[in-house]
Amino acid sequence: MDVRIVCATNRNPLEEVRAGRFREDLYYRLHVISIQMPPLRERGSDMRLIAESLLLEYSEEENKSFNRFSPEAAAMLAAYEWPGNVREMQNVIRQIVVLNNGEEVDGAMLQAVLTGTMSPGVSAPVVDSVPETDMVSQTVLNADSTEILPLWKMEELHIQRALADCNDSIPKAAALLEVSPSTLYRKLGKKDPP
Repeated sequence: MDVRIVCATNRNPLEEVRAGRFREDLYYRLHVISIQMPPLRERGSDMRLIAESLLLEYSEEENKSFNRFSPEAAAMLAAYEWPGNVREMQNVIRQIVVLNNGEEVDGAMLQAVLTGTMSPGVSAPVVDSVPETDMVSQTVLNADSTEILPLWKMEELHIQRALADCNDSIPKAAALLEVSPSTLYRKLGKKDPP
């Protein structure tokens, strides 16, 4: 049998061995050739190629016509830190494709998703007046860009916006948020349906 094992981790395996969290004998069996993958923010022009590839892939999946980023959006992609690396980029681009139409992703679309101020069909977070009943959108759309909300509050607002966009269908909102419906039921404090 001729077998090769390829492993990946976001931790330093040798430090994990030293801390006693990873078996030393297993480390030396696996660590024959080491390849260091830089985070997305350090990948220069590769970042744009990855983003363009994801945009085309998701546009095809969703029957949309997106095929490029505007110069402003491309500059924003390069300037953003991408703490969640490629998975974060996948989620951001998928949201843009699902929630918008057009051939070009502009800066307003990207900014709206990165800041959590996007509504379906709206290419920019512009609001003149918001009905009193729509406090979630008002809070998100009118928030001072320097204001930092607690993570639990941002998550709650994001879930409520997804539910509103999906006519309160928890399964549809869960699909849009890429979580299981039971996760949403738990976060909303509701019991799963039978």
